[in-house]
Amino acid sequence: MQPRQISIHANPEACAQAAQTLFIDWIEQAIRNKGKCVIVLAGGSTPKMLYEKLGKLNKGTIDWNKVI
Repeated sequence: MQPRQISIHANPEACAQAAQTLFIDWIEQAIRNKGKCVIVLAGGSTPKMLYEKLGKLNKGTIDWNKVI
């Protein structure tokens, strides 16, 4: 995992898009390195846009069978 960075985005949509890109990269990296990815998701309204974006990904973008 990379060192923590602070990212500033123009609006919530841009922030959610950047978060989706990072999220997908981290999932793919975990699957490559460990054969699976374990995720704990936050509740509330803050991550809502990210979750909506992930729900609309094209089939096959993420191998959800390897995500726990």
